[in-house]
Order: sequence, then C-alpha cells, then structure tokens
Amino acid sequence: MVKQLPFKQLTKVRFLVGALEGGEKMFFYKVIHWIIYFLFKNQAAEISGLENLPKDRGFIIAANHETAYDPLIVIAALRNFLRRYFDPRKKKIYFLGNTGIRYKIFRYSVATVIVALFGEKIGYLPANRTGLNKAIELLKQDHVIVVFPEGRQNNGKQLLRGRRGVSVMALYSAKEIIPTGCFGPSVFSLGELIKHWKEKKRVIFNPGFYLDSLAKSIDSTTNTIMQAISRASNKDYPFLR
Repeated sequence: MVKQLPFKQLTKVRFLVGALEGGEKMFFYKVIHWIIYFLFKNQAAEISGLENLPKDRGFIIAANHETAYDPLIVIAALRNFLRRYFDPRKKKIYFLGNTGIRYKIFRYSVATVIVALFGEKIGYLPANRTGLNKAIELLKQDHVIVVFPEGRQNNGKQLLRGRRGVSVMALYSAKEIIPTGCFGPSVFSLGELIKHWKEKKRVIFNPGFYLDSLAKSIDSTTNTIMQAISRASNKDYPFLR
C-alpha cells in the first residue's frame, strides 16, 4: 500500500516540481534564442532606439513585415536587452504569427521548422482568438509581445491595411506600444536568405505610446497604430476606415 504524503509535504513537492519544470522551460527558451542570436546577429547589426523600450514592464512591439525572418531578426536585435532586463525576472518575448506557418515549410523554411518543432516554448502564439487572449494575459504578466499588424509579408512602398487585433491587445492589456521599422533585403525563402545572408538588416524602435481610451473605435485606434508604424518604417499608410 502506497503511503500518502501529508498535505504540507505534498504541497512542497508540487511546488518543487513546478519550479523545476518552469526552470527547464526557461533554459530551453534561452538556448533556442541564443542559437537564433548566433545565426542572425550579424544581420541585425544596425539597431537603434533601444533606449525607447521599457525596462521594467511588458510592452508591445508593432512592426512592419518586410520578410519571413523578421521575428528571428527581432530576437537577435533584442537579445542583449532582454538578457539584461527581462531574463532575470523570467519574462519572455512572444510573437503572434501566421496560424498556418508550420504547414508552409517550403515557403518559410528555417522559420517554419523552428516554429513547428518548438511552438510556444520559443514564444510563438497563433494569430487567432486563442493566441490573442493568451497575448493579453502574458502582457499583464509583463512579458513582451511582438506583432506584425499587416498580417503577412509586404515589401511594397505602402503598408497593408492593419489588422484590428493589435488594438484589442493594446487596449485590454493597457500596455505601451513601440512602433518599429524593419528594413533590409526582402527574403521570402531559404534560397533568398542564403543569397542575401551577408546583407545587413536595420531595426528601428521609435518612442512608444499608449491607447488611452476604450471609448474610441477599434478602427480609429488601429489607424493610430498603423500611422505610427508608417513613420517608423518610412512607408505610407493609405487606409483610413
């Protein structure tokens, strides 16, 4: 007959197991992000505006989407900043991404393999209702969320119409939005990545702002965010709902 542990001892065991599991997940997250940094640090060599990022609380990075590898470039660009200010508090960076990315291996290659294998363990959240709710919850816990409101890659001179989810996330989390510009060679596949491997990619983090009222329409707040991304990325935003 198995002897049952007293309640206090059982509680301690559960706490230790939870702590070990949390530590293992954080270690795995750090290892994967270090590998990404090692692979892409030379491409993300031109970074400006890190002083605009909050150091003691969660925030939203809202960026234009120039290439399939934007998330990996952003990880490389922020690695030292996050390591200094967020890793000690066990806070992570998460990305809202295409819900079908793991099934498009021939288009996205390396990025797809990483997402397909590791998913949320490395910070990937699907850009759907479930992922959006999870992102709001994580922001309230002071993690960092990266979102590309255009919804897909776009190397044109104008931004695509912004998706409303970024406004919902910002309003319900009450967190600061950092408009971000991603510049560099437009890469859509592994072959193009290899071709442009030595070319630098520039990332600019502009000063942040808050959406201060739920009374404004979602369309209006989305326009505000997209106009801020327009200024950061030097691309026009021609859509006014």
